[in-house]
Amino acid sequence: MNRFLPFLTAALSLTMIGPALAADRVALVIGVDEYKNLPPEAQLRVAASDATLMAQTLESLNPPFDVTLLTNVSQDNAERALDTFVGKAEGAECALVYFAGHGIEFHGENYLLVSDTNISAKPDEGVRRVKDRLYYESLSLHKLMEDLNETGANLQLVILDACRDNPLEIEAPNGTRSIMGSQGGLGRVNAPSGMLISYSADAGQQANDGLFTSILAAQLKTPGSTLMEVFAQTRLEVRKQATVLQAEGKGVLHEPAEYSKLEPSALRFSFVKGDGNPRPAPSLASTPMVDRQPSEFQSQKVIETKIPGSDQCNQYADLQQKTPCCGRLPSVSSMHGCLEDHRGH
Repeated sequence: MNRFLPFLTAALSLTMIGPALAADRVALVIGVDEYKNLPPEAQLRVAASDATLMAQTLESLNPPFDVTLLTNVSQDNAERALDTFVGKAEGAECALVYFAGHGIEFHGENYLLVSDTNISAKPDEGVRRVKDRLYYESLSLHKLMEDLNETGANLQLVILDACRDNPLEIEAPNGTRSIMGSQGGLGRVNAPSGMLISYSADAGQQANDGLFTSILAAQLKTPGSTLMEVFAQTRLEVRKQATVLQAEGKGVLHEPAEYSKLEPSALRFSFVKGDGNPRPAPSLASTPMVDRQPSEFQSQKVIETKIPGSDQCNQYADLQQKTPCCGRLPSVSSMHGCLEDHRGH
């Protein structure tokens, strides 16, 4: 029996080491194009394909990520996948969550909309009640960040290509409709220790669909580039290509933003291990330009909110026309106050 002992020891060692190695780099990737309870104009075209590109890229790296990819997923399935991911990512070198789709801010909190998100609000409905329903109908970004932080991963990443028009509305008693919460995209966040949150476009900017993820995916493959170099180079390339798209009338100018509170060890993280020789990052020539007609970009839809006889309330429509995606609009509570003032006249 003793002659088999070395083989048994080796087998047990591989069994113990295997899961640990598999959990070194873990990613949950979600993309949502199809929204069952939203109107046709709120449907997206490239979010699912962006998620697929990101998943394939992460799996191709050296060392690779253990990736779970979900497209057009329901809230229940997304929550279950997140729970599984958190368990798998415990103590990992890097735990990464990527989301492409609609994201909104409502009274200081951010939510990621999934395929079966079904919510509307009335002007006289309390903020807390709407927040409670959003919590159960979508993915709370705050909860996602808390869950990710619980993994204790050395590097925790949240990448959000969700700077799109807010598709949710409230309906006033007279039938007029307005945006529920801020009109476009997500609000700024405070990253907990050990985490970096990346947005495809900074606050006050609209993102060109597909641009951010395609450039980031290319930058992730650069051998030896540190974490911050990857995101800085992505920001530079997005700004360059967005400038070209704007000049050609095919898109808008924007650049990504990061919010971070990283530990020193996380700053040295590289998606692809280098060989010790500095290498240039991919340039514009190696990153495919997005070639789309202006009509193919999903720019913001101005939703009519004018109320006859009320100049004060009509200002909301003017603000919607002037405020770009990811900018700020008066909140639902402010709109409600406007409606109440109008009723009193």
